[in-house]
Amino acid sequence: VASRGLGDVYKRQDLILYGVKVLPSFFRRIVMYKYDANYWNNAKLIFTEMKLYADFENSPWADDSERAQFQFSDVRADDGMPMFVADFKATADSEVKLSFTALGCIDIYINGKRVGNDELKPGWTNYNKRVLYYEYDISAYITDGDNRILLVAAPGWYQGRISGGYYGVHMPAVMACITVKNGDGKTVLVTDESWKATCGGQIRSADIWDGEYRDGQLDSFEDISLIGYDTSDWKQAQICDYFDGEITPFVGPTVRVRDGLGFGAEKMTVYKDVKDNGTKFGEIDVISEPESLPLKLSAGQKLVVDLTQEIVGWVKLQLKGEKGTAVKVRYAEFLNDSGDIERGNDGPKGSVYTVNLRSAKGKSHYILSGDGEETYRPTFTFFGFRYVEISADGDIELTGFKAEVVGSDTKETGFMETSDELVNKLISNVIWGQRSNYLFIPTDCPQRDERQGWTGDAQVFARTATYFSPWVGQFY
Repeated sequence: VASRGLGDVYKRQDLILYGVKVLPSFFRRIVMYKYDANYWNNAKLIFTEMKLYADFENSPWADDSERAQFQFSDVRADDGMPMFVADFKATADSEVKLSFTALGCIDIYINGKRVGNDELKPGWTNYNKRVLYYEYDISAYITDGDNRILLVAAPGWYQGRISGGYYGVHMPAVMACITVKNGDGKTVLVTDESWKATCGGQIRSADIWDGEYRDGQLDSFEDISLIGYDTSDWKQAQICDYFDGEITPFVGPTVRVRDGLGFGAEKMTVYKDVKDNGTKFGEIDVISEPESLPLKLSAGQKLVVDLTQEIVGWVKLQLKGEKGTAVKVRYAEFLNDSGDIERGNDGPKGSVYTVNLRSAKGKSHYILSGDGEETYRPTFTFFGFRYVEISADGDIELTGFKAEVVGSDTKETGFMETSDELVNKLISNVIWGQRSNYLFIPTDCPQRDERQGWTGDAQVFARTATYFSPWVGQFY
């Protein structure tokens, strides 16, 4: 068995199942282990202190009377994400391999570039028992001479509100091993106390349920990962001693932005004021219904975008505006249909309805750098939505909009179509439901303050899921 836990490929003998002969197939044996010092070259899980977004002892979202007030408040800006840097030498023709894992989520930058296109790595596991690791070939990111790697951690499922404190209250931690092979032999860089660490960066806070706060005025992770960026005031990384689980290789499709499934701004409505319609909240007073971008939005105005399809992921925006302008994005499944509180509406007719998210805020905030056209999309969170509301405290210009579908990148092979449009819509809803609820694990819902891996839901849906995509067998 290989040291990283993957066994050889074995041929299975013919089986008789319910009187039917099952053809020979192949399977891969997974070996669980706690820590392979040879494979990891004695790498350590490291952490640095951060202000955790979730306060499980004083949770203002737990009480029904405070839940709505919490849900309608903004995502607060904290001190940033834990960041870890180290420099190493290599040649441009070196063969360089990176293995990494995390308690929480992790993003990686080398020499000014984000590494890979996987999202929310390394995925959700029972952190009391095990974590998953990824293995990348990073040779294409390497330059001659000095190189720098930056690891950015986030609470994710480990210490975000979604965890409910189940894994204890600890700092997110990361572990990595870089192996450089060239004509002169092999050198190794591993995470340990020699790495520098601090808490900061553009992402000031991030939570799976609530969303993200990002300040574009601060140095980007790309810039921080460049040789020459000043880290002289960073502290020494600390060794994590609160994980005693297994470390196993990631198996199955990774989570990515799924190509070909995104949406543009299909239908847009701009409003600012509310007019009376005889209900508690009234209805929006529509200013315009633009048909295309670019679009100028004045301070206080709100743009509601209808994708015409509910998805899971986030929106990627191209924006222009003055430095320091605060842009807010709210995500919703529905619009208020009347403004009548007796019907459960939480705002004027035509505005986004979010009370069904319960305590989940479902927002993202971005502070403009003022440096021409800038692009923003969240990193350490995701949303379930059909409608998006965009507003700002200053005048902005929206030059680009793309709703990106994020989920486990399963290959879809099954499809059916009938002569009945209602049946076809039902089939489409089933497929989109699968796309939306297969994000590392099968979940019960992708939008509110739940998003848990209830096995009952997954069991009932298993046969349908494997029809549309046999690759989802990895989830079971």
